[in-house]
Amino acid sequence: MREVTLHPDYYSPGNGVYAATTPEGGTATLSFDATMDTIDRYSTELLVPAPEVQRGTMEAFAMLEVLRDALVLRHEVTGEQAVSDLSPDLIGLEGRRVTVLDDEDSEPRSFVVGKTDGPLPRHLEDGGPARRHDYFRVWEP
Repeated sequence: MREVTLHPDYYSPGNGVYAATTPEGGTATLSFDATMDTIDRYSTELLVPAPEVQRGTMEAFAMLEVLRDALVLRHEVTGEQAVSDLSPDLIGLEGRRVTVLDDEDSEPRSFVVGKTDGPLPRHLEDGGPARRHDYFRVWEP
């Protein structure tokens, strides 16, 4: 199991992150709020009730890993990729050029939608970092 540490006041009091070592020896962080959101999304995809875990605890991070492992196992058995880490607004637009607004005051930007492989794919913006993102508006030029 990888090493995970809590940093409870990383952003502000009570607004912290988990810091986990990566297989490459680096460190990845995930905010407490993002962890809880991901637990909800993974539970929904697996059709199980969202577990009741307290935000900002090691129990919450461990539950996230259990749910992620269940999605990986499902992929290994059925070949089915999860959709819960994809940007909802971009599903079905892979390989096409889109224009997006991140919020109502942002400048429009365009990119070709990509998608990573594996059991837990994420969308890519013109080969940029893989991430799940909720856009204010998406359209095809």
